[in-house]
Amino acid sequence: MINNDEHKIDDLEEFILKWNEDFPLDRWWRKEHKVPFNSSSHREVSILDMLIEFRENGMIEDYLNFNKKLKENPYIVGTGNYLFSNIIERPLTDEEFDNIDLSKF
Repeated sequence: MINNDEHKIDDLEEFILKWNEDFPLDRWWRKEHKVPFNSSSHREVSILDMLIEFRENGMIEDYLNFNKKLKENPYIVGTGNYLFSNIIERPLTDEEFDNIDLSKF
């Protein structure tokens, strides 16, 4: 005979595992905001909101890492490191543009 309490615990653990497999962003969001599962704060937020926040955080992190690398390795004309940065600090004047030596390209 199966103990009813053990069956309930198994069901609960199965639910927890399934929930985290199906909604990994939900766990990330709750951990990020220190929000308990199924609290009113948790229920107010949609999975779409969580996804947007997750992607926004990733994009900002990528942007900050790119800027850090850019400061460590600024683009120097003629060195071939153009794949790292193509940011021009100031626009060229008409005279500078007209005097570009295309034979170097």
